[in-house]
Amino acid sequence: MSSIVHVNKPLSSSIIIEILDQNPDLETITLPESLYNRTSHTYLDALTQLEIQIQTKSVRGRPPIYDDQLQKQIDDLIKEGMPPKIISKRLKISQKTVYHLKTLPLKRGPESKYTQEQIEEIFILKDNGLKVKDISKKMNIPLRSVYDLIKKNKRD
Repeated sequence: MSSIVHVNKPLSSSIIIEILDQNPDLETITLPESLYNRTSHTYLDALTQLEIQIQTKSVRGRPPIYDDQLQKQIDDLIKEGMPPKIISKRLKISQKTVYHLKTLPLKRGPESKYTQEQIEEIFILKDNGLKVKDISKKMNIPLRSVYDLIKKNKRD
């Protein structure tokens, strides 16, 4: 049948015998590195004595289904300033795929509407023991925003 056989199961005596029965002119067995590392040296030595080579293939995972042209389209749309959500709808692909295939950095979102002085004051009040709820009331900033500002501007 074939002089080269690819195996994607761990080699065992029964699998080796089955392969040899189906391929009497077998010269080479290829298998993934992970399976090669788990294969008993006894089996590898026996195949070597039968003058059958063992080769590993380092190709992992499923072959890519998207080409370079799609990646270029995504990058062009990012250059135009289009957000990933709109790109995914326009190209009819998932938003996760857009993030995976992009090579250009995305533009930053809008700047915070709170000044650095306001953020500093939040931390001073917090360090003085004021509760976040009270900081929110005192500075007239929504409670959720105070939590977000504290989280985004952590101090070490």
